[in-house]
Amino acid sequence: MQKRLLSLRTFQKILNIGGYFARKPYFNLVTRTMMRLLADLTIKLKSGQKKEALEDIGKEWQRMFPGRRLVPIREITEDTVLADVRATCRYGRCFGLLPFNGI
Repeated sequence: MQKRLLSLRTFQKILNIGGYFARKPYFNLVTRTMMRLLADLTIKLKSGQKKEALEDIGKEWQRMFPGRRLVPIREITEDTVLADVRATCRYGRCFGLLPFNGI
């Protein structure tokens, strides 16, 4: 439980720092680079695996977060997994903060 709480707090701090840069257009390259490196690190630390089936891809993407409840899967269509990321991203900064999409 303690490890999970630390992971969640670290995740929130990274979002706050990343959000600051994401709201400033002139930091776009910094934000993208920082988030890409963090995504790569997360995939490595959590032993991320490539998946083929959409449902499996969604579950693996969800597993990369500190808790599945942070990004609940809302719907799986023919070619897309839709998850709710609003709880983790505020103020329109999600686009710059989630390079996990398409991995």
